[in-house]
Amino acid sequence: MKIENSANIIAQKKIELKRKKDISGKSFDSFIENAEEASEASETEGISSLDQAIIISQKQEQEAKRKAKENGKNMISTMERIRLEIANGNLNSDDVRELEKMARNNKEAFFDLKLHDILDEIELRAAVEIAKSEKRGD
Repeated sequence: MKIENSANIIAQKKIELKRKKDISGKSFDSFIENAEEASEASETEGISSLDQAIIISQKQEQEAKRKAKENGKNMISTMERIRLEIANGNLNSDDVRELEKMARNNKEAFFDLKLHDILDEIELRAAVEIAKSEKRGD
């Protein structure tokens, strides 16, 4: 009798599995049929105001990063020019003033404290060089 019960249980499990397979197969088939019969997709609703705000914020952030990168490249270029001027012994105080102004203006665009410290140091050193230049009468 135990053998018969085991055989019955196995047979029942096979039937259950077949039913599940049939059900999932049918529902998937009907899904495919419905998809093929579907008409053109309807227009989607407009973008919500929250989505618009997020998109605008992301674009502003991208623009700010682009500007910061461009300003950083300009500062590096100016510092390189100043380095060459110092090496040649003819420092142009206008370049130093430009660097000081760039450092002062770019600080406001960043929230990184280390970057603020670096820009503060650049601004201070530029101010010292300007003062030296003015004292010499350049």
